[in-house]
Amino acid sequence: PNPTSDRLFVSNTDITGETQFEIYSIAGKILAKGLLNDNNGINIKRLNQGIYYLKIENQHFTEIIKFVKQ
Repeated sequence: PNPTSDRLFVSNTDITGETQFEIYSIAGKILAKGLLNDNNGINIKRLNQGIYYLKIENQHFTEIIKFVKQ
């Protein structure tokens, strides 16, 4: 898992056009969702410390990434 504290940045060459994200708790509950913006990343300040899953999806691919909020 990738540890982070304030912002989560996703670097992937397949991210083109409108790309959506969802953040899930380890229990599977959706905690946040929106459109992925390369420049600003995803604000995760309001999340408690713990392990989460980030789902990114567009018309070309879907990927789920595990990360740790410090």
